[in-house]
Amino acid sequence: MRKFILIFAILVLAGLAILFFTGNLHGLPDMFNPGQQAAMDDTQCGYVWATQPLPDVSAELQQRLEKQKVLAAEVRAAAYGENCVLADGSVARFLAKQTDLYFKVPVTDIEDQQTLGDLTEGIILFVQDIPANTLVGTQSGYIQVNFTSSFGEIISLWFQASTGQEALDAGLHGADLFNRLLAQ
Repeated sequence: MRKFILIFAILVLAGLAILFFTGNLHGLPDMFNPGQQAAMDDTQCGYVWATQPLPDVSAELQQRLEKQKVLAAEVRAAAYGENCVLADGSVARFLAKQTDLYFKVPVTDIEDQQTLGDLTEGIILFVQDIPANTLVGTQSGYIQVNFTSSFGEIISLWFQASTGQEALDAGLHGADLFNRLLAQ
């Protein structure tokens, strides 16, 4: 029995020495507790649609908006994509799909579609001039324009930036542009 214990101890020490010299000793705890390693691996996650505000991008775009005198009071940017959610509910990382832009535009006459279309055209042209490296994601994002009156009335447009450009390329302006994008 003593010989067996001695031989077993020598084999364990020899195995540890091999692991040490081959650089694999650090992986030994994972062999005895594989569940913990799987929980830390972000490839073992569920993807959930998510939006994350981009305060730095919003501040930069707001400065550009004011400098270019686009008739919008406010612009806000948010990344839309997926959270990689681990089994314990924590978020391992966020994968941005696109950057969506939200504009707030005060107007005196919410019924004046010609003016709303002209303001929308200015916003589309403003978005076109944003440097590509400013916005995150691999796809063209959406533009939301909220026209608000002093009476609290709101009309919203929600369209892809590429759709806005296509409407301009088709020669639409003013009320025609507004109505095309309203129908989106």
